Amino acid sequence: LPVNEQQRIEKLASAVQGSDTNSALKYCSQVLKRVELNTEQQRTLLAEQALVADNYKMWQRILGLYPLTSLAFRLGIDSWHHKTRATFALAPEALPVTGALVGYMPGKDTTRLGFAQSAVIIQSSSQNALHIPEPSATELQQLFDTYAPVFEIDTLTDDDRIGAVRIDDNAVPFIDTGAPLVYQYVSHTRYQEQVLLQLNYLAWFPARTKTSSWDLLGGHLDGIIWRVTLLPDGRPLLFDSIHACGCYHLLFPTQYAAVKATRSGYEEPLLFPDELEVMEYQRPRIRLGSGSHYIQHVGYGAAALSKHTTYATTKADTLRSLELATGKRKNLYNPEGLVTSSQRGERFFFWPMGVPSPGAMRQPGTHATAFVGRRHFDDAYLFEPYIVPVQLAH
Repeated sequence: LPVNEQQRIEKLASAVQGSDTNSALKYCSQVLKRVELNTEQQRTLLAEQALVADNYKMWQRILGLYPLTSLAFRLGIDSWHHKTRATFALAPEALPVTGALVGYMPGKDTTRLGFAQSAVIIQSSSQNALHIPEPSATELQQLFDTYAPVFEIDTLTDDDRIGAVRIDDNAVPFIDTGAPLVYQYVSHTRYQEQVLLQLNYLAWFPARTKTSSWDLLGGHLDGIIWRVTLLPDGRPLLFDSIHACGCYHLLFPTQYAAVKATRSGYEEPLLFPDELEVMEYQRPRIRLGSGSHYIQHVGYGAAALSKHTTYATTKADTLRSLELATGKRKNLYNPEGLVTSSQRGERFFFWPMGVPSPGAMRQPGTHATAFVGRRHFDDAYLFEPYIVPVQLAH
């Protein structure tokens, strides 16, 4: 919040038994709970209404004759899966480079914890009623630093450089590539009644470069999210990634996970292009192609980089309050969670699958990741049908 708003809230909080803002929020939430959930009827009503709408539009699927049109989409998805597996089958040195291979990595002074140290943070911060890992700000940054990836990007144009999201005088977002920045946020998932901590890294590009005037996938802004899901013992269960539009979901199980299925029911299959053997104290290196920013390889070890630079980090929450030159502030996302300026031509053809504005960049928490079927990046039980920790694999 702007400083003046923070000060106003702090003044209000001080009137609540002279407490600080966080203490006042906890106290007031207890009062509100007693008032709003005092009777069985009120609690039942809350349980009935506490539902999160998914990110699909049924009316689009009805009008788009989804049972028929989805068959054509499945063919396209199968083709993309085949091409992606073929790319991952190549040795890193065999991957094409159209420009220069530029590496973006965390600063040398960032923390690197071992699995045992990560486990202490996760387990000690889970000592609450719901057993949800809630590390302190300092502990959380240590975890983010520990598992921060290295991005290796085939850089042909400025569209292939990551940077900080800014807002111009016309309230249109752009990417300042002179300030490499990766946005961080926390999420959680459930596995067999355990809540697992997830660390998300979001990198923004100025655009997905159009290959022609008829390119339906290219356009203003592009982004990629890299996520690590941690077991209670501090080991990564798996890594996965999507683009900021929700497309191109790739999953990389570690040596601590086994794949037991790739699809559930009618939905399109999940894509597991490679396994990743985690190396303690080492950072995964993510190779991205030029223009499309598709992931082409994930691994450990050194790479023949033409250039490397460090990136800074900040909270992804800052994207919901970006400062304009006038001093006013603007949310990067509209009320539907979309970045309006990033809409793609594909929306005119992909709408029968029910995804609002396919191809547009969207806010974390609104990522539909399947065109055929229904699947969400933040689904609390996303992984349970498909993978199992190795100690349970038998």
